[in-house]
Amino acid sequence: MKKIISVLLTMLMTVSLFAACDRPLNREVNDGREMLSSTATAEKKKVTTVTEPTTTTTTKAEKKVVAAPTEKQLLDGFFKVVAGIERGTAGASLKEAEAAVAVFKFAQDYSIASCDIEELRDNMLDVWEDSMTAEQRSDFDASWMGIVQLLDGIQAKGKTPAAFADAGVADEFDSLKAQKGAWDNWDTLRSHTMTMGNSDGE
Repeated sequence: MKKIISVLLTMLMTVSLFAACDRPLNREVNDGREMLSSTATAEKKKVTTVTEPTTTTTTKAEKKVVAAPTEKQLLDGFFKVVAGIERGTAGASLKEAEAAVAVFKFAQDYSIASCDIEELRDNMLDVWEDSMTAEQRSDFDASWMGIVQLLDGIQAKGKTPAAFADAGVADEFDSLKAQKGAWDNWDTLRSHTMTMGNSDGE
């Protein structure tokens, strides 16, 4: 009987010992589970903001088209100015300089590069065929290329010739050529004058 009781007591102590040893392990496991749970909750609370790239679409402004100079404006301010140069005289170079500046100013005054090109060409051809005499057309032809070479030379070299100063138009020309689009206006006037009899503008 005593042996049975001793065995039972021994077994009871052994079970108690295992039970006591198991508590810290369970606590560590529970602590680990709580830590993982806390970490997961914290991760869920984090908010990540994704900023979509902003795309800006820039639309190029359309070129403003202005009215072309009228036939009378072309006749008085352009064709007659060139045709009126007296070639072969002592002051011909000064007259050519004055005419070159007047033509260049005409191109700026009417913003030739921005005007209605079809209207410009029609008006130029009408003036040439209907408003100018054969003599005026001949005088224009004789002087036009001199104007072209003079202004194109200035555009290429960037230097105002001494003849402009001698004619008293250097300051006016320097002011004109400094304007935005000045050479575009001249190039447009020149090219369409050279090709005004061609239907395709070339």
